[in-house]
Amino acid sequence: MKVAKKFSVIALALLLVILPAFSSKVHGLESQGGGVGPKIKGLQLGAQMSLDGLVKSLTDLGKLPFIIDVNNDRNSTSMNTIAILFNGYGSELRNFTILSAVRECAELRKRSWENLTDLLNAIDAVGVEDTNIYFGTIKKYPENIVTFDETRRVTSFKLYRSDFPNYPRRADEFLSVFTSEYKIPFDGRLRGNIWRYRDESKGWQVTCHIALSEIIIIFTLI
Repeated sequence: MKVAKKFSVIALALLLVILPAFSSKVHGLESQGGGVGPKIKGLQLGAQMSLDGLVKSLTDLGKLPFIIDVNNDRNSTSMNTIAILFNGYGSELRNFTILSAVRECAELRKRSWENLTDLLNAIDAVGVEDTNIYFGTIKKYPENIVTFDETRRVTSFKLYRSDFPNYPRRADEFLSVFTSEYKIPFDGRLRGNIWRYRDESKGWQVTCHIALSEIIIIFTLI
């Protein structure tokens, strides 16, 4: 009886060790919470991203000006909303303006912020459920260039050929240079206007949609 009880305790302990590791592999994430796949201009699947990191990535991609609207998605449960306009051109950030703020974020609006990172960290501390991104200076149509899960891990991100102005223009040459730089296996086989690489073991994939004047590159967790 004692032997059986001892065996059950050992089995339970082993199960508690194995299950977290198995769960992390299912979701394509390392047990420590790290990202998977290549890191491109601050974006990486599975990695946690703060507001400061998101702003820096969008700026590095030359997306200025843009607006980030926090906790204002229709599915958001948080009432602490804030919208910030980041002014500039391309990748040159000139200034930022708080367009609106509600509840706890309204208190942040009352303060004078000389350091943008301090403001973004303060918003993270209040709590960020979702972020809508709008390119330009007016909120029209949100752009799903980066998506997150409930723990602020990146679940997908989107890039364009125009984000890499120094790369070749021809699609096959562009993909050859892009995949070589970011160490993505490339077989050169296009199915119609689509090329895809899928890493089943780590749980991510990249899909390239080729148009006449643009290539859309979408990274997603699987």
